[in-house]
Amino acid sequence: MGWETVTLADTKLEKPAPVPVGKYIFTLQPGAAYRINPYNAIQELNVRFDVTEGEFSGRPMFVSFPDPTALNKEGKPMSWSAQALNKKTGEDKTEDPKFGIFTVSPAA
Repeated sequence: MGWETVTLADTKLEKPAPVPVGKYIFTLQPGAAYRINPYNAIQELNVRFDVTEGEFSGRPMFVSFPDPTALNKEGKPMSWSAQALNKKTGEDKTEDPKFGIFTVSPAA
């Protein structure tokens, strides 16, 4: 096999299309973490879900849930965040009073 000259400008990367709106079965992946959003300085929980079944099986979805006790630009609490996380994970046991789901600790 010989050497090939590849010009980066001539190379096109294929990006997968986003997962369309629909009902899917997800698997919550390890590695969720808290971070401060650089645009609004609100703490958020970042999680990764993978589609488990169907045509899009294996495709990742990254979701950020802002602190439900934080206030948005209009001064209203973002309580929808905890409700959405409960709905996605199917959990309703509380350990973390802020998110009402689980506590995330940084890996050592």
